[in-house]
Amino acid sequence: MAKAKITERVIDTLRTASRRTGKSAFLWDTELRGFGLRVAANGHGTWLVQKWIGGRRGKLKRIAIGHLPPMTVDEARTKARSGALRAVAEMELGKLHV
Repeated sequence: MAKAKITERVIDTLRTASRRTGKSAFLWDTELRGFGLRVAANGHGTWLVQKWIGGRRGKLKRIAIGHLPPMTVDEARTKARSGALRAVAEMELGKLHV
């Protein structure tokens, strides 16, 4: 689980490495906490938002907010900032039914 500012260049490097090794990899953003990218072994990516909910004995909730080829870094970061973390918290509290 690497941490870096997610940019197009870093994504290209990670996708190439994942294809070469045949393993999936996670990349977490240093600019926006809880925002990340999972790159599968075939090079396809999924944008993620994760949040620790429930205090000390809580659980880590991770939701997908989009896929890499159609959604760019800026679009995914904007979507993550727009309230995806609040949606996870509300879902856990039972306020939001999904």
